[in-house]
Amino acid sequence: CNGFQALVKLGLLPRAPGEPLRQRVSLVHNGSGRYECRWVRLRVEDGPCRFLPRGATLEMPVGHGEGKLVFADEDLHRQLAASHRIPVRYVDEQGQATEQWPANPNGSLDGAAGLCDRSGRVFGLMPHPEAFLYPENHPRWLAGGGAESGKGYGMGLRLFANGLRAARVY
Repeated sequence: CNGFQALVKLGLLPRAPGEPLRQRVSLVHNGSGRYECRWVRLRVEDGPCRFLPRGATLEMPVGHGEGKLVFADEDLHRQLAASHRIPVRYVDEQGQATEQWPANPNGSLDGAAGLCDRSGRVFGLMPHPEAFLYPENHPRWLAGGGAESGKGYGMGLRLFANGLRAARVY
């Protein structure tokens, strides 16, 4: 999440090619008013993000006090949603995007959990994929939780592998 915060503060996200660097979104204090450290459910949307497995529902850990994504204006939010640059959202038990706690740990509009640029190669995410490299990192791993990848590694490592694969192709 610190990397995402840096990308946002520098204006690299949600920047489009050729645009000047300027901050148009920010990450503010969680709507719950406290630091949230737990696992959440995410839904991957269709779009250009090359890190995420399209159509998947993921579980990832979060750990942040300032993770609520806010947009400069409603028009920017609409543009990003329409161009599929909000590639992942917090979802409830039914898989519906939500702003409601506890499914959404910070109250981000429309359940936004991350952003990507138009190319899909620059991606920022509030949850922590680096904390889910192996199935044993998942709190329910003894009951089979965390084995979504089916290859002995956690979904977080799969996100990094997808990014690496995309970089090699580029």
